[in-house]
Amino acid sequence: MPVAKSSLKVRPQQQISEKKLKELLEEDKRRLTSLLASYRPITGENAPGLRFECVIEDFLKGKKLWLPVEMLKEKKFCAIIKCGSIQAFCEKYMADLDQEKARDAVFRYLIRLRCKHDFYFFAYAYARIKNKDGGDDIPFLLRNAQIKLAKVFEQLRLHSQYRYIRVILLKCRQWGGSTLTDIYMAWLQIFWKTNWNSNIVGHQSSSATQVFDMYEKLINAIPTWLFYDIGQPFKPDTRKLKTSGTIQNIKYLIPRSCKIQTGSARNPESCRSGDAALAHITEEAFFPNTTEWTPAKVIKAASSSIQPDPLTFIVRESTPNGRENEFHDTWVAANSVDKDGKPLSAYTPVFVAWFEIEKYVLPFASEDERADFIIWLWKNRNDEQGHGKYYWWLYECKGASFEGIHWYIEKSKEYETLDDMRQEFPSDDVEAFLFSGTTVFDPYKLKEMEEDCKGIEPIMVGDIEGDSYDAADPACMNNIRFVERSGGPLKVWAGPDNSEIVKHRYVVSCDIGGSHKTSDFSDIVVLDRYDEIYGGVPEIVAEWHGHCDADQLAMRCAQIAHFFNDAFLVIENNTAYSRMNNTEGNQSELFFPILIPLYSNLYSASQSKLKKVKNIETKWGFNTNKATKVAVVKTMARIIRDGGYMERELAAIDECTYFLYYKQNDCYGAIAGKHDDRVMARAIALYVEKDMPAPEIVPFRSKAEIERERLRNRPPVVAELSGIGGGS
Repeated sequence: MPVAKSSLKVRPQQQISEKKLKELLEEDKRRLTSLLASYRPITGENAPGLRFECVIEDFLKGKKLWLPVEMLKEKKFCAIIKCGSIQAFCEKYMADLDQEKARDAVFRYLIRLRCKHDFYFFAYAYARIKNKDGGDDIPFLLRNAQIKLAKVFEQLRLHSQYRYIRVILLKCRQWGGSTLTDIYMAWLQIFWKTNWNSNIVGHQSSSATQVFDMYEKLINAIPTWLFYDIGQPFKPDTRKLKTSGTIQNIKYLIPRSCKIQTGSARNPESCRSGDAALAHITEEAFFPNTTEWTPAKVIKAASSSIQPDPLTFIVRESTPNGRENEFHDTWVAANSVDKDGKPLSAYTPVFVAWFEIEKYVLPFASEDERADFIIWLWKNRNDEQGHGKYYWWLYECKGASFEGIHWYIEKSKEYETLDDMRQEFPSDDVEAFLFSGTTVFDPYKLKEMEEDCKGIEPIMVGDIEGDSYDAADPACMNNIRFVERSGGPLKVWAGPDNSEIVKHRYVVSCDIGGSHKTSDFSDIVVLDRYDEIYGGVPEIVAEWHGHCDADQLAMRCAQIAHFFNDAFLVIENNTAYSRMNNTEGNQSELFFPILIPLYSNLYSASQSKLKKVKNIETKWGFNTNKATKVAVVKTMARIIRDGGYMERELAAIDECTYFLYYKQNDCYGAIAGKHDDRVMARAIALYVEKDMPAPEIVPFRSKAEIERERLRNRPPVVAELSGIGGGS
């Protein structure tokens, strides 16, 4: 795209240098060229994948071809290449046969071999898709976003450890992801496996039917001979597809002995398949959730028979629909790794942003208009109120073109808020999974915290114990020690530091849960304030997370606080306001009579600045009523925004993403089915620690110095006072 000279002239008030403007224009041209780049499907020029050049004089008009290197594994093909033409090959190796028939057989062999190894060629040559601009169906030429997905399919098929394909696809609307998925499934059935049955499941019957209509159109466009290997006899039934006489949602691909089944999440029995090898689950996030059939059950019914064998295929795809569903949980798992860096899920995540889709651009009328738009965007790149900062972020951080941002700004005018636009056309998976409620914590800051957590594993996992397991026995506070146990409830990232004496160093906070597995978890978190001495931020160094009876929890709180140098212990004493209240009542009534005899460095309600009326009776613990919960949550939100504490537990960050403000009820809490115990334990610890005295290193003193100070400060005895005052 040429750049007009006039577009580079900069007025004094434009606040952008001519050099910078030129750089931005050139980069935009590069991005737009990359977005709109295509390939030549017949010759293979610029097509994806590793390819080699060759020419076969009488094949495809003798054009130079770029073919997949996998074709070189075929000896017959290599012989044809060596001969240089189909004619020469037939004369050398098939001289005793009718030459016209021989040439036709070799031509068909080459076409079928090319289709088998070159999906991009097959898709263009034989697949026909709906023309979105109207008119006749058109060849399927993959676009930028579709190529991104196809590359993942091919990478898994050719180079993964077990060569099976498992993908979870998070997508925008209307770019052909479902179309590509189903054509790829058909390609596997036609060229790679016979008796390779497929299952297509949609959130409603119409979506699955539409998918199958496309499949039927594809099959009917393919010549019969292409379904069979060269020399393989055709089946007596000349039809390509037939419908089951009794089950209308099942059809058979006769030449390949394959079954194609369609089903709907609203009719789960239609999804059940006992012999499928391929499954496409579409718009999963919109599957209904009933007492009898959950989305997880529907997915299991559709895909549980698919073994982790080569060329098996499962794609779960959807446009986003919040976080309250199985699809989101699977997406999170697919993006997570264990302590050894190995994936937690068999699924490879693929996200397609709106700016990766070539139709989401709005061209400029002239080069001057393009330059003016860039100058405007540059000048407003720090404007948060007018969204200029966000639009510049799309360019600077996400890689969107200026034509794309131009389209985005115009399209967003159709929506009430920018958040509505972001959810419909997400730029990343954070935007995709927005909620019906309002997020409390900055999702991008949480993403940064998540990256900081990765690779940092606890130094110890297990539990804590003393000389007694009885919370009523004072011996439980003797010889407190860490007991290593795989999968234990206590994680320690940094043990208590006794190398120097530091006052007010550790804070231990506890959110009380229940004792049953179905109850809320109890959470005890340890906050180390040492780095605040040098201008740093507090850090999570340990966490106990699990279920136990109230007396055992009180004992563990005391043991952990004592273990960490007699830390300041804060207990949440009322969970009544929690949206996910499932703690079997106010456990603090049973909790404090056990705790107080064991431990004394406790927070009491009288220490809270939010307490307006001072009680004569000491109220132990931190009371989470409506006012205090708002205060602690907003404090934690500010601290996260400012990078004010160091997290170590990924599950805590995950909880933060589910923690919302519900305007309708004017309350904070986790979404249905999730927990907020880790959030509240941290929020209380961070709220309390900001009003504590600053941590202070106590200078080391010898025993002699301590004794001299003791003598200097001790009150005088009677004998030492005698004779003072001038008595005779």
